[in-house]
Amino acid sequence: MKLRAFGAALALSLAAFAADRAPPAETKVGPPRGTLLVVGGGAMGGLWDTFLALAGGKDAPLVVIPTANEKISDPDASVTALRARGATNVVQLHTRDPKVADTEEFAAPLRTARGVWITGGRQWRLADAYLGTRTLKELF
Repeated sequence: MKLRAFGAALALSLAAFAADRAPPAETKVGPPRGTLLVVGGGAMGGLWDTFLALAGGKDAPLVVIPTANEKISDPDASVTALRARGATNVVQLHTRDPKVADTEEFAAPLRTARGVWITGGRQWRLADAYLGTRTLKELF
């Protein structure tokens, strides 16, 4: 009897272990298509060309958001880099005022953008400016 009880307990334990090791169900997050290109510091190398290709080429509508930077240049260095690689339709979108970021006019370029480049810097500046705004909704 003890052997049967041990066998049953072992079988239940193995079944529970196998269930824990089963591949997770597929999770769907975000839009049905698109690519997220994450870059962290260092030289860009061929990544600008990769970004342009993923966005649809040099004529694709692009948006650069430099808000995380401390000082904002016009144009931002990212805008300049994209234009130097032949990008013809690049818009710089920047504000630190959530009221501005919540307007239709400000968020409008994001509706047609095929690629959005968000520069590095202090990321809390992005949160301060865009959380809860139309701009954030358009980014999604």
